Amino acid sequence: MTTRTDPSLSLSALKEILSDEKIVVHFQSILSAHNHSVIGFEGLVRGKLPGGGLIPPISLFNSAKKYGLTLELDRLCRE
Repeated sequence: MTTRTDPSLSLSALKEILSDEKIVVHFQSILSAHNHSVIGFEGLVRGKLPGGGLIPPISLFNSAKKYGLTLELDRLCRE
């Protein structure tokens, strides 16, 4: 699987990701520095491309901000 390095998406590509719910979330453990126990998780969100590639979180969120679709992306990530 490839990761897209283009820093921004077109408006139509972003709208397609949002309307078709084409995101994938990977959860990563947050460990205590004291005893290395799991104290939480963070979610890393990526957009899915039709060819199977992934759009990095920075590109996805920067594009959403650029086009005024941050709330829509945030809602999708919380579902």
